[in-house]
Amino acid sequence: MKMRSMVAAVAVLLVAVFVASCGAEARPEVGSPAPSVQLQRLEDGEMVRFPDDWSGRAVAVSFFSPG
Repeated sequence: MKMRSMVAAVAVLLVAVFVASCGAEARPEVGSPAPSVQLQRLEDGEMVRFPDDWSGRAVAVSFFSPG
């Protein structure tokens, strides 16, 4: 009996976490600029802000997932 109540409590906890993570996030409006992020350059490890540091220059960005 104690094991069933423990499993039920864990299940309720997992459902609560799942429901809490499904909250309404603010979505950007179409046409609004992308938010700035800090990236590490592969050549020298320097941190740069994208797209702020490359403002006015042509930039090609490639997104990938190694796994």
